[in-house]
Formats: sequence, C-alpha cells, structure tokens
Amino acid sequence: MASVPQVSSVPDGLPASVHTEIAVLGAMLLDEKAVVDAVSKLTHWDFAIERHQRIFRCMYELFEIGTPFDINIVRAELERKRELKSIGGPAYLFYLTEGIPRNFSIESYVQIVKDKSLLRQGMTLCYDAAVRCKDQSNDAVDVLSRLQAEISELLGRVNSANIETPETITPRVVAKIIEERSSPNRDDAMGYSYDIPELDKFTKGAYPNEYTIIAAETGGAKTAWATQITLKNAMKKIPCLWFSMEMTKEQLIRRMISSLATVVTAKDIRDPRWMHEAEFQDMLKTSNILERFPIHIDDSRQLPLDVLIARAKAAMYRDGVKLIIVDYIQIVRSMTKARNQNDTERIEATTLALRDLAAESKAFGVHVIGLSQYSRPADGGKAKAENRRAKGSSSLEQSCQAMFHIVRDMLEDGSLSTDVEIVVGKQREGRFGRIKCIFDENHLRFKTTTLI
Repeated sequence: MASVPQVSSVPDGLPASVHTEIAVLGAMLLDEKAVVDAVSKLTHWDFAIERHQRIFRCMYELFEIGTPFDINIVRAELERKRELKSIGGPAYLFYLTEGIPRNFSIESYVQIVKDKSLLRQGMTLCYDAAVRCKDQSNDAVDVLSRLQAEISELLGRVNSANIETPETITPRVVAKIIEERSSPNRDDAMGYSYDIPELDKFTKGAYPNEYTIIAAETGGAKTAWATQITLKNAMKKIPCLWFSMEMTKEQLIRRMISSLATVVTAKDIRDPRWMHEAEFQDMLKTSNILERFPIHIDDSRQLPLDVLIARAKAAMYRDGVKLIIVDYIQIVRSMTKARNQNDTERIEATTLALRDLAAESKAFGVHVIGLSQYSRPADGGKAKAENRRAKGSSSLEQSCQAMFHIVRDMLEDGSLSTDVEIVVGKQREGRFGRIKCIFDENHLRFKTTTLI
C-alpha cells in the first residue's frame, strides 16, 4: 500500500473538517451524483485547505463546460494548469478516493463543509471588527453598524443566493428571446413536444425546467401517451429517462416498438405466434431504429424518493438527460430516512421533489413529466376531468406548471372508447381547453382531431 501523503493543517486553527473535505472530493472523483450534489452548494472558497480549493475548482470548471471526468482526467487537467505538483501530485488524488464506496451519499458532508466555511467567514468579520474597536478611530455605532451590515450580507449570500435584479435578469431574457426568434425550427412546440400537434399549438410544448402532470383513470392510456412523447423527442436526439415502476424494461420496449411501427401492432407483439412476414419485417426495422434512440430506462419497483432523485441527477450529468418520465407518482416510496408518512404526505413529498428537480436543473434544461392515477367514479358514469380527482390532488395541482387529464368513456360492453379528450386542467402561462383525439389501440398512440 502506498504511503499516505501529508495532509495540510487548517490555517490559523480556523474551523474546518479536513477529513470531511477529503470525503467530498474523493466521492466527486468517483461518482457523478456526488459531483452534482457538491457543485450545487459549494464553491472552492468553502474549502479550508488550499490544495482542496484547487482540486474542487478544477472539477467545477470541468463540470461547468459539460466534460465528464474521472481521476485521470482531473489529474491531466491539473497538470495542464501546472497545479498538479502544488496539490501533492497524483498520489494525493488517489489518497482522496481511498475507502470511499461507490454511490456514497455526501449530502451531510457537503453541509458540514459549508457550515465550517460560514464559521470561518464569521470569525474573519468579527476579527476585523475587533481590530477596528481596538483602533478607536471610529465611533462605536459606526463600527458595530458595519459589523451588523457585514453579517447581514453574509447571511444574505447564504439564504438569498438566487435573488437578482432586472439588471442581471433582463439581458438573459432578451438573449433567449433573440435566440428563439432566430431559430430555424418553426414547429409549434417551443420546448419539447407532447407529440399532439394541437396541444403543442395550445401550450407551445413542454418547456425546460418545468413540471407537467398527466392524470387519468386506470386504462386511460397515460403510459401510452408518455411513451409517445418519449419517442417523439428521442427521435430528435433529446435524451430521455424513464422511471417505470409498473412495467419492466422489456414490456416498455414492446410498447415503444408498437407505437413507433407502421404495420406491426401491439397485439402482434404481445402474441407473435400469428405474426405474418410483413409484420415481422416491420418489427425488425422498427427495432433497429429504436435501438439508436437515447432512451434510458430504470424499472426498479417502488423506488425511494431520494434514490429516484439521485439517479435522475446522475443521468442528467452522465447522459445529458433532458426529459424525465415518472410512471407513476403515487407509487414512489417515501424517502429512505422518512418515517410514519401517510399516503397524502408521501405523494406531496414526491411531487414537490419532482418540481424541484425540474426547476433546479437550469444547467441541464430538464422537463419532468409525472403520471398520476385516479380511480373511476363509483357509479360507473362518465369521469369528470378535475384536478382534485388525482390522488394527493392539492399538492399535485400546486406543484406543476401544466396538468392534463385523459378522458375516455366506458362503453356498454365495458370497454373504453377510442374517442378521447385531453383536458388542459392547468396551464400556468396559458388558457384551459379540450382537445379531441382518437386513440389508436393497434399502435397505442394518440391522433388529434380538433381543439374545442
């Protein structure tokens, strides 16, 4: 075993946890999720040791430009910047990763590093104030008022890091408008497509950093529509991630083949014993196309919420995922550390976490679609499309930017009609409405007819 490199002591005995800093940096060198967790809350100044500042800054800069990295890439980058020797050489990088398990959760470690940083900054402010007090060249009120202002500023940077004025926000908005105006793409969807042309015209698509809910009864074809949305966007090379907690990966791929195909039907794929040669060839052709689509599927059953979010963030960083489907909201389990949550609390926690996942992924431009279940009316009559019918409805409605309902009537023979309405139950920046569709049961996909 290699000798342990010398670890620097904390300058001037200031508050710090050197081993916690080592754990954070080591995990970042090994795991994409740790990188996302760390760069979202820390800067290089939050590290007490100078060599740790250099290493974190190197990884942060690679992350900012979207370059995937590992310990060898970080080593090469530090060498290019002529900083490798100053951090202790390659041996110190490998020392950082010793004993760090894969999928190591660093959330609490990040918080410790941040807390120690705040304490050091607080001590510096108080020391400077003490020097001014000893100097006695300023009035006591002036000295104490300055200290109060400096502490308020420090707390403000912690608690209000996202506060900006129009001076900084407006140029970004104008630049985005100019970019969108000059775009050669004149499709109706400004964001990602819902693959229903009339709905794309109505909503302008699924925008990055927003959260949509699709609600329906059992058999309402919400999974079919989500599959259709996924294929449409993946066809445009937009990486998608599916959390499929009801169907296996294989079952979902069978649905995707039938939705994408022109000849072979869902029935043929469910029971291929009667598949004719033309249908078989169409299935093979469609499968070859589907294989090249950037779709990532996780079919873990009843994922804990914190695990789901962690895997989503890792996929965003590792695979550039832009569209995330959660099928479905009501069966996501409580967070690993949560205790005694009832169903309403669990659903509320899930939908708020999905909203935050979309909103906080500004660097990635992710849109999240959560599928939501509600039960059929007890009298067997026509379902009334209302936001409050979805389980956990109050938190669902409040958390999302858009909420759509799929309404299918039950026929006398107990089957569901192929005449469908998609009801826009909420659209934060638009109007409500209904879109008439036909559900193609052969290919498990929607076709629009009119907007009403």
